[in-house]
Amino acid sequence: MRVLFGHSKEQETPKLPVKRPRKLGAMLLACLSLGGMSMTGCGSTESGEPLEQVVNESADLRRSELHYLNKTDRFATGEGEVVAHRPFRAVTFQVTAPESSRFEYQLREPGGTWGSWQPVPFEWRQGEMGSGQVVLATEADAVRVRASEGAEFVRLELFAKAQVIHDDDEGLGLYASPDSIRQSVAIAGRWAPPADVLNAGASQYMPYEGPPAVCAGGLLPGTREIGDWIRQHFPQATSYGGYACRGNTADPSVLSIHAAGRALDVFVPLSGGAADNTKGDAIGNHLIKNARYMGVLYIIWDQAQWSGSASGTKMSAYTGPNPHTDHLHIEFSTAAARDRATQFFKDGKPPPGGVAGLNPAHNHPSAVSMAAGTQQVYIRGPGSSLWVKGWNGSVWGSWLDLGGQLTSAPSATSPAPNVTHVYVRGTDNQLHVKGFANNTWGDWVPLGGILTSGPSAVSPNPNVTWVFIRAQDNRLWVKGWANNTWGDWVQIGGDFTFASDPSAVSMSPGTTQVYVRGHDNALWVIGFDGTQWGTWVNLGGTLSSAPAAVSASPNTTYVYGRGSDNAIHVKGFSNNTWGSWLSLGGTMTSSPTAVSDTLNTNHIYARGSDNAVWVKGWTNNTWGDWVSIGGTMPD
Repeated sequence: MRVLFGHSKEQETPKLPVKRPRKLGAMLLACLSLGGMSMTGCGSTESGEPLEQVVNESADLRRSELHYLNKTDRFATGEGEVVAHRPFRAVTFQVTAPESSRFEYQLREPGGTWGSWQPVPFEWRQGEMGSGQVVLATEADAVRVRASEGAEFVRLELFAKAQVIHDDDEGLGLYASPDSIRQSVAIAGRWAPPADVLNAGASQYMPYEGPPAVCAGGLLPGTREIGDWIRQHFPQATSYGGYACRGNTADPSVLSIHAAGRALDVFVPLSGGAADNTKGDAIGNHLIKNARYMGVLYIIWDQAQWSGSASGTKMSAYTGPNPHTDHLHIEFSTAAARDRATQFFKDGKPPPGGVAGLNPAHNHPSAVSMAAGTQQVYIRGPGSSLWVKGWNGSVWGSWLDLGGQLTSAPSATSPAPNVTHVYVRGTDNQLHVKGFANNTWGDWVPLGGILTSGPSAVSPNPNVTWVFIRAQDNRLWVKGWANNTWGDWVQIGGDFTFASDPSAVSMSPGTTQVYVRGHDNALWVIGFDGTQWGTWVNLGGTLSSAPAAVSASPNTTYVYGRGSDNAIHVKGFSNNTWGSWLSLGGTMTSSPTAVSDTLNTNHIYARGSDNAVWVKGWTNNTWGDWVSIGGTMPD
């Protein structure tokens, strides 16, 4: 049988010995063109029947895949030919066949001379799925393939520039045309992020998530969305791929993270055969700095790896068989891969200089008053441990390191006079508490849960505490403490999801209100009247941080937030009426926190541009100036 694609001249092709004709249904062939050139002639059968065409475009290279239908007359002899619209330098193959099967290819040089038949090199991945690649020493403009009985070509693709079939990914991606490659620098040695990147990464703990039990069937929506975002904001990323239903390279008995649909391979051009650090480093460094917000668990790039679950040094040499010099391998949390990393996804795609308004806002102070006229301010400070500074009514004390390893801002509450409980998210992403009573600090105690935010604690009655969190489903959950006993985690607020740490307040005994920033950046609230929970209400505004709520007198609430101008703004509720937003100035790099140490007073704390803690007080109906109380708050 003679079969031609996009070529007007029939050519007889020799055959391998076969016991009987085989049927090559479901075959996928790819024709290649650049710059929007016509695909005419590439996409018809001998009978002229059109084939389904799927086009995947990038700025420099267009790939058009022709999906062949299951027809019994397709390639009965196991042979086929593809003619490209321009010369190519690499051919990739994907097959389904017993490992004993034979595959051969034949190349035509530009001008019409066919070479000899050569075996196709294959790496067998899982079951009877194999993939291989041929990188050409010189250009070719057509290729023929043939196979022995029991084999089927699932995919054949042509590339203008060589592509690598990676040890950790059999997915196929495209390179931009060489004309699009401009600046490129290869730096000796492996990827070495600068100190500010390493410091930002050191404060972000991302727990390891194991391999999947079954294949996902493709990239999960959040994974694909991050891939699109990277392509949009880092033009040096010429393509991405990542899904492969196969075993782990190191241990084939378990599935790869690629099979879960939550891993990406982001491709960047090489520089003289080595990693182009001006292109790849920028992507990797950005992912480290924003790991918690983008759900990044693990990165491999240019002979180095960053592991968010490492308790010590997160950067180390990567000594696997593939040095990853032409692509970054990135693994994401399940929440991020399922499009639930809401602090990243739902607020518009931020520029690559940093997650706009979100990364700095994650670490913010927490303030509490254990006794009238006194205040204690808690932060996640140097070393990601808990730090406290106290005001005794006259002077500030020194900063004190209370230890622990925090992955969130703290939240402090005083359920009884001279008693404080401080809640944090730990390195295991669970809720932990440390208590102060009788002038003594207790040990850290785990309370379970899986947090995707910092906690917010409130005491609506003496010796009662409610702790609110955003969980893996990005909904609001609460855990209550009463009669010296912790209850179970309970989800409230229905299907509503939000994009910040919650902030809880009680403006009268037994009642609670929880404020959050929604995906629209507006302020939202849900209330408990002592009997039942209400529904979410939109209070408007445009926030670039989590809100902070405080009640300075019965049945009044003031809610503070950072605006798009990085100043702190406040909205007040009294006499059952909400007032307008009012700017309090400042240039802040975190969410605020608020405390009332005496009736009708407010003290607002936030991190300044110098990473120190700043405070602004409201007494006698008058606002004071912003004043620094020192401290160092990392991102």
